[in-house]
Amino acid sequence: MAWAEKIPSSGRWRGLYRDAAGRKRTAPDGPFTRRSEALRAAAAAEDTARRLPAHQVRTGKLTWGQWADIWWDKRPVEPSTLLRDRSRRECHIEPRWGNVRIDTITTEDVQDWVDGLAASGLSPSTVARIYTVFSSSMTAAVRAKRIAVSPCQHITLPRQPPADERYLTWDEVKAITHFMPEHYATLVWTMVGTGLRWGEAVGLHRHRLHLDAGRIDVHEVWDQTTREVKPYPKGRTKRSVPLPDWLVARLDDHIRTLPPATSCTERHRQRDQCRSGLVFPARNRGVLDYDHFRWKIWGRSVGRWVWCAAGEEEGPVFRTRGLARQYLGPDAKIERRWQPGLSGVEDVTVHDLRHTYASWLLQSGRVSIEQVSELLGHKSIATTHRYAHLADTHWAGVVAALEDQSAPHLPHSDHNHSGNDHNVAHFRRSG
Repeated sequence: MAWAEKIPSSGRWRGLYRDAAGRKRTAPDGPFTRRSEALRAAAAAEDTARRLPAHQVRTGKLTWGQWADIWWDKRPVEPSTLLRDRSRRECHIEPRWGNVRIDTITTEDVQDWVDGLAASGLSPSTVARIYTVFSSSMTAAVRAKRIAVSPCQHITLPRQPPADERYLTWDEVKAITHFMPEHYATLVWTMVGTGLRWGEAVGLHRHRLHLDAGRIDVHEVWDQTTREVKPYPKGRTKRSVPLPDWLVARLDDHIRTLPPATSCTERHRQRDQCRSGLVFPARNRGVLDYDHFRWKIWGRSVGRWVWCAAGEEEGPVFRTRGLARQYLGPDAKIERRWQPGLSGVEDVTVHDLRHTYASWLLQSGRVSIEQVSELLGHKSIATTHRYAHLADTHWAGVVAALEDQSAPHLPHSDHNHSGNDHNVAHFRRSG
């Protein structure tokens, strides 16, 4: 879409547009005396820039499904991302665009499709992820010179409501772990004391645990989707995390209870890289299953949604509708309801342990937000700024600076009331 801007120094107009790669360009033959002239020149230049010469277009008659088959396996993404995106492609993208020629797709078509996804009841974050896959495919088509310009420009996505972060207190963590076996309680205390993600915690190997030095090296991570151990954490940045003394003592006691193990039983993406057993192994020396932990251990303590026989206050409960049907019978009336946890602490997820770690550090006033970003393994500090409101130290510095400036002008405590009024009025005038 072309537009015009007025040049402050001369009062004349320049025409602006975006080329096929999305870069901002200035229309030739300017600046112009009239805004309408600048707009016409920019529109003409945009049309020329976005129309590929015939000899540069490899094929303009591919359907999206045909192009996706060419592009899909060439994407520089994690195998787990490919698996998740395949479901989005098959369920939401292929039904709409699979048989549509990519050179006929317009921005209006894409916007209508996005609006339809939102209206179907999908969450804003789900719509955004589906759209990202489709948009990436069209951007790749432009780079491959299959189409002149991507139709995925200036698309309005449904707005996501701000997430309410849940920060636990020490007593709440203590209450949650009180109803867990010691093995799992130590896992929870490790996550809240180091900020590790679930995959980093359950994929932690014993040779990465340095209790004498008081640190953990976060190198390997368990990928729940591909069910393998990756040799790098999220963001591909390995890091070390310090351990508080209370956690060192707890982990030392925990390690002593584990049987000797020179390796784990899980598949590693890099073969022959497993040098020790896991710090938090399952019974088969493999990785703990997240769904099992969330239902059996975490859910029992903080509450969980269950399927059960309708109208019965007591009786067996099940994690899924299918299991309830299997055990209660196909004709049984079943319902889904919330089962409170034993700890009395509710509305909390496993990932909130990581949020709690960040909140404890920032609220202490001793750790900067840059250090917290490094400890959490964030690729960008912008991600860490979600916790910035927890750090009151920057406000304290502002207040202290203003107090220092105002101190010479403020009255002493032994001045009378009229003197105070005079000094305050004088301070306001000089300020």
